[in-house]
Amino acid sequence: MSAPLLGADLVRLIYLDESGISQRETITCVSGVMIHGDKQWAQVDDAIRGLIDKYIPYQSREGFAFHATDIYHGSGYFNRSAWARERRNGILEGIGNIIYYFKLPIVNGMYNKSTFGVGVLDEKDLETNRKRTS
Repeated sequence: MSAPLLGADLVRLIYLDESGISQRETITCVSGVMIHGDKQWAQVDDAIRGLIDKYIPYQSREGFAFHATDIYHGSGYFNRSAWARERRNGILEGIGNIIYYFKLPIVNGMYNKSTFGVGVLDEKDLETNRKRTS
């Protein structure tokens, strides 16, 4: 997807989530999608609301947000005793289809916690970071 920086057509919204933030994880990753604020946001929002309407009971919809880790693992709201794997997989497929249909660019970044900040932070800050991640 080409997105030249021209005129007033510059607004992009980026929705991100992180993984690997517990102390036992050696790598942290942040990933998400980029949405054109003027041309795609309303349609993407409608598609997500459609998934909520399809899968989430009416009384739980207000302020609802999908959390992939809960859907995938059958935890939190999507407790596996109440949500069959096939149903949870349908939600994940629906989210993936939104990304595919709207051709949303996926953004991703990661770092190894043991070397985070090398060359940027001073030695004291690096030592504090190493203590936090060990």
